[in-house]
Amino acid sequence: MSWGAGEHFPVVMAENPGVLIPLQQITFAQYFIWGITILLIKLSILLLYRGIFHCMVYTLVAIYVSIAVCVGIWILQIGILFGSCRPLAFNWDPSVPGSCYFKGVSEYVISMSTNLAMDIVLVLIPAPEVWRLKHISIRKKIGISCVFGLGILTCILVGLRFKYLHEMNMADATHDGVPSGIIASVELYLGIICACLPILPPAFVQAGKKVQNSYAAGLLTRKTSKESSLRSGKGNHAAEDVKEPNYDQVELNPWPPETQPEVRA
Repeated sequence: MSWGAGEHFPVVMAENPGVLIPLQQITFAQYFIWGITILLIKLSILLLYRGIFHCMVYTLVAIYVSIAVCVGIWILQIGILFGSCRPLAFNWDPSVPGSCYFKGVSEYVISMSTNLAMDIVLVLIPAPEVWRLKHISIRKKIGISCVFGLGILTCILVGLRFKYLHEMNMADATHDGVPSGIIASVELYLGIICACLPILPPAFVQAGKKVQNSYAAGLLTRKTSKESSLRSGKGNHAAEDVKEPNYDQVELNPWPPETQPEVRA
């Protein structure tokens, strides 16, 4: 893989030692972008909840508290990212004199633990309000809960990241860190999908109606054309059944007639 990712660290240093600093810089920037993207996904989900449950006071309070906590967690993560090492360049260049307070596994554990806690909160917020609805069936309640509960998949991914993080050797991060990085990327994509799913059913319903209408129109057109062809076929057969008269067999009388009718006074 490019930039040494997927290769063991001694192999990277032996074959291309100059790639180490750019790789560390990319990792640093990637961590920052990942954090702000996760924040925006969570905020979009919470704002969607606010639009749906805007009449439920306690749910609104939970939503606003969750928004504040998400922003606070992101500020904490950014503070750790930029403040854990002094000077900042020590994050990607170990040759620079400096030191780190949070570096390695502890930094990832703090980030993943807080994100896992908020993922669980996001899954639980809409559940009570959905099951309090009185005018929809149990089947629909289960379906709505499943849509809102898809965020549990991100919790499973975070659990997998904990597993790989526990097994990762930080001295060989170019090799052991690849599975965790892939899972982190999938977590982003899955979060975006989960944020969009609650508003997709109306679009699917409209698309389904259009498909049904076009299919029905096609059936009607085919039926009409078939009936027209049948009627035209019957007309042709009827025209074939009409025989042309044979004028040679018609007896003609002379004109004027030979006998004149008597005229009475």
